[in-house]
Amino acid sequence: MDLVETLAEALHDGWCDALLEAGWQLGARDPSRRTHPHLLPWAQCPPETNDQDRRIARLVIAHLRAYQAAAGGGEPSEEQLAEAIHEAWADATRAEGRTDHPHLHDRWADHADERRAEHLHQARRILAIRRACQKRGA
Repeated sequence: MDLVETLAEALHDGWCDALLEAGWQLGARDPSRRTHPHLLPWAQCPPETNDQDRRIARLVIAHLRAYQAAAGGGEPSEEQLAEAIHEAWADATRAEGRTDHPHLHDRWADHADERRAEHLHQARRILAIRRACQKRGA
């Protein structure tokens, strides 16, 4: 599995973890009932959902590389990576022409706790994968 695919799956799984922890369930998309149709394992998601996660993963990689170049090669904190994930998601959403998403215009600093938790879960998964790869020398 390549890096983009690994990160895309980690992003999806982290998002699922955060929503499930917050009481969301599988069902038709209905925020008032806290149901979403993509609370599924990665392999069971529709191709367009996985493609969006791949686009976000590519943007996260770009954000990480920019961070490392600016920071002299260090690893970002969980909070910095979560913010990069939010920015990557917003960039990917805008690129799809979806300008009506309710969280699209949120600045990271203004995010509600539940939205921050989603990106922090994703960041934890990505950092765990990164550390495992570093241990293996990959």
